Amino acid sequence: MMSLKKLFGAQRLKITANILRFPSFQSLNVLPQDYLIEKSHQLDEFIQAVILPSALFDEFEIEQLKRLALYLRTSQMAHADQSHKETLVEDFKSFYLQYDQRFNLDIMKILPVELKNWFTQIQVKTVTIKQNVEM
Repeated sequence: MMSLKKLFGAQRLKITANILRFPSFQSLNVLPQDYLIEKSHQLDEFIQAVILPSALFDEFEIEQLKRLALYLRTSQMAHADQSHKETLVEDFKSFYLQYDQRFNLDIMKILPVELKNWFTQIQVKTVTIKQNVEM
């Protein structure tokens, strides 16, 4: 993004950090808390070391990134119902396994290394997809 801003002008391209909350099983809240906190700290460091000194990002863009970092640190604290979270995590895995099957993909190829073990340990019911051959 920085190279594009340099090429086309800082005011021509803007970034936003929209936080996905629905569907709930695709929310950041399904990810492990320690992973989210780690990414929050990395984002804070990136903002301080790269974004602010570059002078390519306006106040709105910087605040968007800071808001995302804060959300990563605090979002799961609002979700006290652990059984609900477990259901969302199971739905997360089930969705991506079905998606992989439908489109002949493999989420393990793109999942960050830190999340591969977490993902494989999620227990879900076996899902069989019946394809409709009628057109």
